Amino acid sequence: MLRALLPLVLVLSGCGDVSLLDDNLPPVPTITAFTANPTALGASGGTSLLSWTVVNQDSLSLQPGDANVTDFTSAMETLAATTTYTLTASNSLGQTSSTVTVTVGP
Repeated sequence: MLRALLPLVLVLSGCGDVSLLDDNLPPVPTITAFTANPTALGASGGTSLLSWTVVNQDSLSLQPGDANVTDFTSAMETLAATTTYTLTASNSLGQTSSTVTVTVGP
């Protein structure tokens, strides 16, 4: 077994610096804040301001509704029932999501 690995070690040692990751790639997107204000509404519903802070994203979407919110940092939502919102940030290296729930009821 050792004899089979020796040529591989010799080949890699002759390559100089071997980097497995490209240093020029952008970092993955990060959602640093996603909030609702208020988080609770009376039984008749109302409006809540959703706000977010995101870095390293190429695109942002807000569910429900599949809204493209890439160029925004907040959205005023009118709701009549308890709703969980999901913010998804994406770039070429991946995506991340965060949720916030606005409760409607007594």
